[in-house]
Amino acid sequence: MTYIGSLLINKCCKLENHAFIIIFSLLVMNIKAQYNLIPNSSFEIDTACPVGSGQLHLAIPWKGTNNSSEYFNICGSQGANIPYTGSGFQYPRSGNAFAGQWFVNIIGLNYREYMQVPLTNPLILGHCYLGKFYINSAETKYACNNISAYLSVNSFTNMTQTFTSNVVNYNPQIVAYSNPIFSDSLGWSEVGAVFIANGGEKYLSIGNFKTDSNTDTISINYSNYGGAYYFIDDVSVQEIIAPTWLHDTIIYLGDSVFIGSNFGGLSCKWFNLNGQQIDSIPGFYVKPITDTKYIAHHTFCGNTYIDTIEVKINTNLVGLYDHSNSNRTDFYPQPVNDILTITNIEKEVIKQKVIVYDIFGKTIKEEEIFIEDGKAKLDVSLLENGYYLLQIKSNSKTRTDRFFVCH
Repeated sequence: MTYIGSLLINKCCKLENHAFIIIFSLLVMNIKAQYNLIPNSSFEIDTACPVGSGQLHLAIPWKGTNNSSEYFNICGSQGANIPYTGSGFQYPRSGNAFAGQWFVNIIGLNYREYMQVPLTNPLILGHCYLGKFYINSAETKYACNNISAYLSVNSFTNMTQTFTSNVVNYNPQIVAYSNPIFSDSLGWSEVGAVFIANGGEKYLSIGNFKTDSNTDTISINYSNYGGAYYFIDDVSVQEIIAPTWLHDTIIYLGDSVFIGSNFGGLSCKWFNLNGQQIDSIPGFYVKPITDTKYIAHHTFCGNTYIDTIEVKINTNLVGLYDHSNSNRTDFYPQPVNDILTITNIEKEVIKQKVIVYDIFGKTIKEEEIFIEDGKAKLDVSLLENGYYLLQIKSNSKTRTDRFFVCH
């Protein structure tokens, strides 16, 4: 797939028979789209190891606006350690650190915590940006929605309103599509949105900007304490001028795959090749039984783009993998961008051999990984988008399962 000049024209010309009205600008990807405006985006740089709560300021230049947000690091102690955080067992999505804070704390009190960072450059009036970060639900009683981020010209502490531990009533630009409740305590969930800058925004703040009465919660029953606490990692704000999240892919017969995105700020319609509308959301799961093409009309930042996503079916490895295999190993996140976490490994095992195969059964990667408390991490950042087969071999058994890479 491409969004560059003549190839985009050729795609649009092929769609004329389907009576699609095409409005677009012939824009090419700009190198600015790859530049993250968030410094210390995965909290790796610090002035000291955390030794307790409320120490996000150690991950410079981040801070908790009421000095209550937490910093977790593998070098930390007293509940600030990784993976034993004091709020649940968790590894970072990347690197050796992440942050954490309350998004609801005792329902009805409207207590809030916000983490804030200055951008490396202010946003430009009328330019389009993609902001996103990743969260993981800690072991508390509740999970909630309104997980969001707000971009402002001034820091909270510089505004006329003195910052307190109560709700700050702003309209965040970064909210996931449909503002769902995030309850996953195993994998990292992406929160992202596309937005147009008002110009001059210099600070990003993550938190819940709604009152408790306007926040939805569900009980996840990890503890009796009545709050919703989340870990945060890999924060980014990047200027974009064209969609970058639509990818062709190959799946196995009987599998489903997510196409599109869950970003907020998008207006999207999906069609089949006959011109019939399938859905009107940014992304959704499909389960085709033959090679299938899907047409996406997505409008953002004043431009409408049309692209074709093809999902192909592969049956070459039928028999090599068995869904009923009792030796399956769990992976997360699915899909994975860079680091695949492998769980359900025998805790007494120190290291195991892993082999990664592509969709056609070709060996792509082979190495030994170290196991800690039944978990291990595998770097897949250099793999192309698509399905892969992973085998984990030890002296006693061979475990096999599949994972999906999407950058």
